[in-house]
Amino acid sequence: MTNRLGLLCTRAVVLLAALWFLAEIIGCQQKTVNSKLASIPSSVTRLVFSSDGKKLAAVAGAQVKVWDVDSGKELHAFPSPSGIVRSVALSPDGKTLAAGMNQTIELWDLTDGKKISSLEGHKAPIIGLAFSSDGKTVVSAACLYTFSTTVVEVWLWDVITGKKVDTIDCKQFVLNCLAMAPDGRSFATGSQDNSLKVWNLSDRKMIGNLQLPNKVFALAYSPDGKTLAVADAEPNVSLWDTITWKEKSKLEGLDEVVVNSLAYSPDGKLLAVALEDQTIKIWKLPELNQIATLQGHSGPVKVIAYSPDGKTLASGGVDGGVRLWETTSGKTRATLK
Repeated sequence: MTNRLGLLCTRAVVLLAALWFLAEIIGCQQKTVNSKLASIPSSVTRLVFSSDGKKLAAVAGAQVKVWDVDSGKELHAFPSPSGIVRSVALSPDGKTLAAGMNQTIELWDLTDGKKISSLEGHKAPIIGLAFSSDGKTVVSAACLYTFSTTVVEVWLWDVITGKKVDTIDCKQFVLNCLAMAPDGRSFATGSQDNSLKVWNLSDRKMIGNLQLPNKVFALAYSPDGKTLAVADAEPNVSLWDTITWKEKSKLEGLDEVVVNSLAYSPDGKLLAVALEDQTIKIWKLPELNQIATLQGHSGPVKVIAYSPDGKTLASGGVDGGVRLWETTSGKTRATLK
């Protein structure tokens, strides 16, 4: 009996040692994985300048960062509790930031960095946000697609009360993008079902309805609001008249590279295109001449935005950096991290 008990004890000790050794291996592997994940830069997927051009906000991974453009100093970093951020917008006066943190819109005061309120109710991640011209209304587009469920929501919110004031049934399959017109009176939504729809903000009526040959990936209004640039999955970038909703022209020279973002210069004379091949190409309008290719990112460029004075083009992408380009020389002025 004693020998048998001793044998059992020995086996138990050996088993515990083996379990400890296995736990150490798993722990080391987990630390290695965590270390590798920590070294991966957070992709920059959204960029927006304040109306005075002094601040630049970006969705960078699971947070929103705000920089002082002149100094390059980081002013704020707003992390998402859910780890998901897919959209950001700044109010016309530049004092309020709205961030789509998974299914919740968080409003932040940029003067002191304090949270103002949370707008809750969406049942899907918020992929697009825009303020009305008076800053009193926020338009949000939320979308979720799985094999069993599709949720598409376009809602209007009162910024002061934090309450939803209306819902727009856009009748689109999976939303990819949302763009507010320069006058803040209408907005457009682009979808995976090849549709482009435009809505009047005041009466919620649809004022434009296009069915394109391909999925709509990106939208940008010209500064005067008379043209809407549309990037699709072909890839094509077409320019549409916002009165007649007829196609005016199309860019040439995209070389079958996926388009991720579009941006007009403030004077409407240039259209910048962010591409999956790590470059930014710029066309002169209305001649439609490609005049520049900007190179410097080490990964696909996901988003671009012009400063209000037109002197700077900001870009961000998979490499995690935000580059500020001088629009006159095409050289990188600064890189924000």
